[in-house]
Amino acid sequence: MGVGKSREPEFRIRRSHRLLADLLFGLMGKIYGIRAKIPEEVRKINGPFLFLANHVGTYEPFLYYYFLQKPIHFVASDAVMQDRFMSWLLKGFGVIQKKKNRRDSKVIRDMLQVSRAGHSLGLFPEGNRTWTGNTLYYEPSIAKLIKKLNVPVITARSKGMLLFNPRWANRLRKTPVLLEYHLLYNQEEISSSDETEIFQKVSAALAHDEWEWQSRERNRIRSRHRAEYLESFLFLCPHCEHTGSLHSRGNDLECKHCGTGVHVDEYGFFDFGPDAKRSFDNARDWFAWQMIAFEKQVEDALAHQSAEPLFVDPSMHFFEFAADEVKKYGPAGVHTYIDRIEVHPEKGPAHIFPLEQIDAISTELHERLELHAGGKSFRLSGKKPGVSSLKYEIAANIIWKKQGSEHKLSAYLKTFLQSGQQPAKEGRPPSGA
Repeated sequence: MGVGKSREPEFRIRRSHRLLADLLFGLMGKIYGIRAKIPEEVRKINGPFLFLANHVGTYEPFLYYYFLQKPIHFVASDAVMQDRFMSWLLKGFGVIQKKKNRRDSKVIRDMLQVSRAGHSLGLFPEGNRTWTGNTLYYEPSIAKLIKKLNVPVITARSKGMLLFNPRWANRLRKTPVLLEYHLLYNQEEISSSDETEIFQKVSAALAHDEWEWQSRERNRIRSRHRAEYLESFLFLCPHCEHTGSLHSRGNDLECKHCGTGVHVDEYGFFDFGPDAKRSFDNARDWFAWQMIAFEKQVEDALAHQSAEPLFVDPSMHFFEFAADEVKKYGPAGVHTYIDRIEVHPEKGPAHIFPLEQIDAISTELHERLELHAGGKSFRLSGKKPGVSSLKYEIAANIIWKKQGSEHKLSAYLKTFLQSGQQPAKEGRPPSGA
């Protein structure tokens, strides 16, 4: 059972939610062929323990719980809790809330409180679901937390999850998924290990390259929508380098600006037309190129102090969050410049967000932009699926990095924005870790 009402009622794991998870995710596992590999030494751990995993799919916390059948209090961002259903579901699982992309000392106190009460904690150290299938950068402070908690550490790594539940898509696809659990540390081993050694061992345990794995496994993806909304993630055409001109339909992606077409085959790999200026056979490599090319475009605009927008989205939904109230401004055009984001609702005055006054910016789900400024929270989302909110987050991070505002950077983007920092391969930590 979870934490008792008398001590930490906000973190209590409800029996009704555990029964619901057993039903729903047991069915999901059977229907979609999700398997788990759990060694006996992991099954014997009764808690408290710290559970760490790479973060790929929406439903991972529940799937990890279902197969392990041990209650775990996961840490989740406050942005996720703005969705009513997810808020209800996660609160019933004793979730510990954390401010997304902002410093939050309270979450550490809450975690220590739950652990010292004899209950187990769950963390996705990356803090974000990966877009590419590679384990992303996370802070070395995870080792400090492990030393502080001083409880056994269980790790898990999902394989095939990106092909089953990619961040950019709205639908699940039928393809094999394997969840691998491992007992990384017992208490005695933690006491005898230093923080550098712990961080390197955690990094190696969580490192995974989905496309390297799929190249070996060749698992089929049974779906007629394999390219669905890839443009919310891959927003820069590799042929004409135009932003926001890609459009998906079924298993194909096409640039409306230059006509370049891409087919996604039954294994998830890309097939470009013969006339394409550049081609990539997977999302990881396309995104790596996109980061370099887009960074150059933004830096060139900065160098020339361009007065033109970096990009424009003519129709986005615009919301403001205050306490438990949501203010809907309706459809709005959004113009992003090198120093500000302008939101122009169809009704009412424009909202101007100077980049220097934005505290944090993050992409939730696949096309929802969360923006925090002046003690307020705002959301922008595409009026139609497929609009890329990720480009806003990346552009802001490139500009903040150039201007020395390192504290504002999204931690997971450091994988691509820090010199020499590369995504982790399976079994190997990222360079620089």
